[in-house]
Amino acid sequence: MTLNFLDKEFRRIFKPVKPEWKKQQERLNNKYYQRLKRLCKKHNITYSRDLSYWDFSKPIGTIGGNEGVDCYQSAYEYVKERLEP
Repeated sequence: MTLNFLDKEFRRIFKPVKPEWKKQQERLNNKYYQRLKRLCKKHNITYSRDLSYWDFSKPIGTIGGNEGVDCYQSAYEYVKERLEP
């Protein structure tokens, strides 16, 4: 019982602090993840992501590093450009 209490108290002290740039990157990634999700739902498109490529249903197809798509922001911009000219 006492050890659990100490674990909870010390967890706050010894928890590593995330750098500010990492927090901003995660917020930006989450923002564009939600936008991409809504855009695909609006146009009835499904997608899956692997480490190096994105596999969208028709009319987008498979995209990857050759198209300059490496994060949710660039994927969203690429798909939006293709769907809404």
